[in-house]
Amino acid sequence: MQMSDEQRNFLSLPRYPALISLTEACWLPGLAEHQGKILVARGMLLPAGKRRRRKGRLFVSAYILELAADREWLQSQGHAFCALGTNGITKEGQFHRNSQPLRS
Repeated sequence: MQMSDEQRNFLSLPRYPALISLTEACWLPGLAEHQGKILVARGMLLPAGKRRRRKGRLFVSAYILELAADREWLQSQGHAFCALGTNGITKEGQFHRNSQPLRS
């Protein structure tokens, strides 16, 4: 995966902002944005506060860095992605009509 200039600039900051977007939250542990959306939907990545109208969710950078260092969380998110391949998810991230929702 090629790193964009925006991503390179963000990751080279000496200190991250307290609140960051989903895209930036995905950059910290090395996830793609669609993987971050999956983790939010599964409740494995929690946004800060309530969802703002017409704007994306914000995440606490310290929380994301803590998760990225947690070996058990990394393993469980890997299992979540593996489970998606066998539970009727299309490439666009939508459930097939006949598939069952994911259970934790």
